Amino acid sequence: MLYNKIDVHAHYLSPGYKKFLKDQFNDMGDGVKTPEYSIDTTLGIMNQAKIDYSILSISSPHINTGEASSTFDLATEVNEYATTQHNKYPDKIGFFASIPLPYVDESLSTIKQIAIDGQAAGFTLPTNSRGVYLGDPQLDPIMQALDDQHAIVALHPNAPFPRQSRRATAHSRVLL
Repeated sequence: MLYNKIDVHAHYLSPGYKKFLKDQFNDMGDGVKTPEYSIDTTLGIMNQAKIDYSILSISSPHINTGEASSTFDLATEVNEYATTQHNKYPDKIGFFASIPLPYVDESLSTIKQIAIDGQAAGFTLPTNSRGVYLGDPQLDPIMQALDDQHAIVALHPNAPFPRQSRRATAHSRVLL
């Protein structure tokens, strides 16, 4: 299909992500009130701006809950929501999947699942996840997995975050 205008930087808010923003940021992620959202919001903007196709991704502050398993669960929820929207509107909506950075095992699992599903246009990565910045050697296995998949990766800036003390978690290889 030939598209005249493609938006590769459009955002969506899944129900789980909206709850995360409310619970962890008092509904003020990045200091901005969480807007109302439904896929109709995106489709309306696309129609108004004469955009043929949009690739959706989660915006900052991104999905790190501070704990590996709940961050993995949130990544799963936002990706399933995006997959549903893509399946409803395959000629209009694509998405970049979110991975549960900086949790290595959970991120590798998500990358593998997304690769198997084959529906995401690529992945979006925050510039840092609670102070773990892209380029940190602990993320090397994640970067290698993305490279092995020949994945398209979009980087999304988010606010700087101070590096925290280095401690390993029992459930995942990560240093926070």
